[in-house]
Amino acid sequence: MAIKWRLTLFSAIGLVVLLLLFNVFVYRVLWEYFQYAERERLSDKAHDLVELYREVSPYVMDRTAWLRSHLGDQEAVRLLEKGVVVAEADPNGLLRVSSPTGDGVSAPVLTVTLPLAKGGDEVLVLASAMEEAHRHMERVVKTTVLGSMFVLIGAVGGGYWMTRLAFRPVTRMIRTVRSISPSVPEPRIPVPNSHDELAELAVTFNDLLGRINALLRRQRQFVADASHELKTPLTVIEGYLRLLRRWGAADPSVRDEALAAIEHHVTRMKRLTHDLLFLARLETESEEKGPNALVNITLLADRVFRDVHALHPRRKMTRTGDSGPLYTLGREDQLEQLLYILLDNAVQHTAADAGITVRTAASGEWVVCEVHDEGPGIPAEDLPYVFERFYRVDKARARRRGGSGLGLAIAKAIVQAHGGRIEVESALGRGTTFRVYLPQYRGE
Repeated sequence: MAIKWRLTLFSAIGLVVLLLLFNVFVYRVLWEYFQYAERERLSDKAHDLVELYREVSPYVMDRTAWLRSHLGDQEAVRLLEKGVVVAEADPNGLLRVSSPTGDGVSAPVLTVTLPLAKGGDEVLVLASAMEEAHRHMERVVKTTVLGSMFVLIGAVGGGYWMTRLAFRPVTRMIRTVRSISPSVPEPRIPVPNSHDELAELAVTFNDLLGRINALLRRQRQFVADASHELKTPLTVIEGYLRLLRRWGAADPSVRDEALAAIEHHVTRMKRLTHDLLFLARLETESEEKGPNALVNITLLADRVFRDVHALHPRRKMTRTGDSGPLYTLGREDQLEQLLYILLDNAVQHTAADAGITVRTAASGEWVVCEVHDEGPGIPAEDLPYVFERFYRVDKARARRRGGSGLGLAIAKAIVQAHGGRIEVESALGRGTTFRVYLPQYRGE
């Protein structure tokens, strides 16, 4: 059952219960009021009748006829002396039964008993059937039932209409979600102008759709790029295998060249696979695991700087920044790989005479590590994508250098796993700066 029907049904049941309780309450209040009013009237009449009887009793010859002459419709009176009936006027038989039924009176009977004289044995019993009140109550019941039916019908109809109106944005959301397909580039659901929970739900769902769409785009791009990256070495290996099969046995030089090329491309594929697995492990690693060691970024940057400078002794490389220890909580091996990636990236993408500077410093609650190069720079349109997998500013040269295209993506994943952020600044002809911010540890 749809939610709008369930809401309508539940509201109708609740309204029926409320109307029933209200009608019962009104009936009880009115009936109590009618009984009270009739009892007061009957008591006043009984007192008047007793006073009058005391005055005329010496002169009354036929007490029954006299009593009958003072009765109204649906009334009865009885005189008792020592418990014995001495006179009675009861044309409708009210005093014979407590609640007459059948052809006679069908309303309840009220009785009032008063002594005729102080300390005497004579009493007067006056009875009255609440016929008029009973008819009023019947009209009240009919009116309340009829009114309740109209109220219920109107409430159910109005409730269903209001529920449909309230759920109209949800209905549009459902239609939009059902219409989403791979052919829809940027699926979005309409956001109502109600500024309520439904509008918030629509905005949240659009945000979710945006993230899902971005993930799907990255996944498709990743599969395409990975397939392309693996296709090239596999194609080369396949070509050299054919060459070996045809000429390798007869020509040792051809065999050695083919084996060397195959080994090179196998190594490249192993590096690519290793980087993919490492990146996947970083992205899926539990957040609860967290950092597990105190790392001195100053000493770590010094060590990585010396290692890279030793590999490229002719490069103009400079180490600047704070000489004192700068600590962060993290995994030293991953942070070391991060610095190697940034320095290797600077070396690979700059000319031999371009300078490279490594700087570490403290900035508020952050430890900042910068790697600046005086290379050609990165075009502004490429800056937002440099941390994406397999993205290369100069795709041809990068592939010839043997890079996997995953270095900066791994660097970003490492920084995010340590609760930091990485930024890039670059301008054509003025070089590039990668800046890493890591939470600074100041002790307990």
